[in-house]
Amino acid sequence: MTAVRRKEHFGERELQKAVILPGTEEVGEWAFGFCLNLKEVWLPIGIRLSEKAFEGSDNIERVCLYSTEEELKAGRNINAAEETLALALLVWPGEITGLLDNYTDEKLKDFITGRLPAYLEEADDKGFKPFLAGGEEDYDDETSEREAYIFRIRLRKIRLALDALLLSAGDHSAYIRKAGAEALLSVLGSIKTRREGYVRLCFDKELFDIEELTELPERAAFDAELKAMLIRYSGVKAETLDMLEI
Repeated sequence: MTAVRRKEHFGERELQKAVILPGTEEVGEWAFGFCLNLKEVWLPIGIRLSEKAFEGSDNIERVCLYSTEEELKAGRNINAAEETLALALLVWPGEITGLLDNYTDEKLKDFITGRLPAYLEEADDKGFKPFLAGGEEDYDDETSEREAYIFRIRLRKIRLALDALLLSAGDHSAYIRKAGAEALLSVLGSIKTRREGYVRLCFDKELFDIEELTELPERAAFDAELKAMLIRYSGVKAETLDMLEI
């Protein structure tokens, strides 16, 4: 059996992209553990991931699936919701094999619908459990580094909740609203594809407080494109509210 061996790339800080070659059947425990700069992973369909294959590699942003060597060479993948699946792989790596064997949007919806609510309900502060079981204990209580770590994980939760909304796989609006505008704007600023769809979703689902609408564009000044979208959509929303009040 061809496999990525246990701890084969453990702690490789220079690793930014991992391409699992065609024919590889399994990724062993901690094979890519604590690769702190790992951003992108390519996996062949049907591969088996050990429960701790990517433990500690908390900065993965994209996971791509491919079915043939030609697709890999061409940089094409069949994953229609790559951001969602990337997060799902990090949250529940021990349960992902069946999803990779036969990926469909419906399977992804069922997967997220069944597991996401419990995950979002986990505490974000004391007793906080990040994606791969452990991490916040590496920081002293009440330090800025620990708070920054928790904030990063909260952003991932928001993104997963947004993807679920976009897929109509459960409504987790309450969690997103509770996280606040700063966190939601940070997530929107990090999205690189289909961003306008996410912005539209935020306004359709009223994920921003009404009182915050006029402030949103300036709070998103770090991203000119996002600011322009917020101006456009918050303006439409404000006009609608005025009409309702009349």
